[in-house]
Order: sequence, then C-alpha cells, then structure tokens
Amino acid sequence: MFGVDRPSITITLSRTSLGGYKDNAWSIESTHADSSSEDSNESGETPDASAVVWFEIPAAGGVNGYWQYSIRDLERWAPDGTLWRYQVTESMGDEGDEYRVVTGSAYGTAPLSEETGTFSDLRNSLKGSLSVQKQWEDGKDPWGQRPDAVYVVLQAKVGDGNWAMPMTF
Repeated sequence: MFGVDRPSITITLSRTSLGGYKDNAWSIESTHADSSSEDSNESGETPDASAVVWFEIPAAGGVNGYWQYSIRDLERWAPDGTLWRYQVTESMGDEGDEYRVVTGSAYGTAPLSEETGTFSDLRNSLKGSLSVQKQWEDGKDPWGQRPDAVYVVLQAKVGDGNWAMPMTF
C-alpha cells in the first residue's frame, strides 16, 4: 500500500470475527526513515506475534516521495472459531492531502476526512486441506465384519476454547 510522503503516519490494524469478536491487533506510528538503510525501518507485531509488519517512510526527497508497508502471516481464525476480517486505517499527522492507496492492481479512495483515510479490507486467503485414509488391521476381514462405510467427523479447537463439532466449510 502506498501514499504521499508525510512527516508522521499512524497505521492501525483492527480485526473482527464473523461471530462478532473484535480486537485492535496493533497500532504503529512512524516518522521519516532513510529508505536506503534496513536498520532504519520500524516494525511491530501483534501481541500474539501473529502478524509481522514492515513499515518504511522515505526521507524527504526519497524515491518518488512515497511510503509503503506490508502485513504478512495474519492469524486466520478468531478465538470464537470464525474467520478474522482485517481492516487497516491510516491517521495522518498533518493536513490531509489527496492520496490513493494501491492494493494489487486496484486503486483505493481519497481520505474520508482531512485526518483519516480507511483502506480496503484485507482478505486472509490462507488455505488448508484435509484428507483421511483408513487402514484396516483385521487380516483382510476373514470373518466379514468390516463395515461398508466409515464416517469421519471433523472437530476444531481454536486458541484456549473448547472443541467445536462438527466443522462446516
């Protein structure tokens, strides 16, 4: 995500689960950083270290006068067992100039007010898979007692919560 160069920017990552659980994952404020030095980048983590943030604002006259940051390895499941929905908000320390947020090949919108702009929601696209293979250890069913079908019920446990059953996708 990109925006016009500013003296100070506060970025807030908030998240809401489909079940209504809310959490402000983190907020970080940054001032100018020399874009040529990795040591000058500021980074932060959520309290549970599930998101790692790389944040950089070039010094005045930096490359095209733009800043950028990235957020990776976001937690997929909320404590209530539903998916997190993430949102990034920017608060600017000076007057709100026009800016656009680039997310992939699409453009965001200008600030909602002079002091705050809200970026499009982040979609967590982590994928998983599950397979089950039953192996019989009954000597090739010499007494004909093997069932015709086996049913598998998937359970899930998120965080310190209880096991949820059954899971639907």
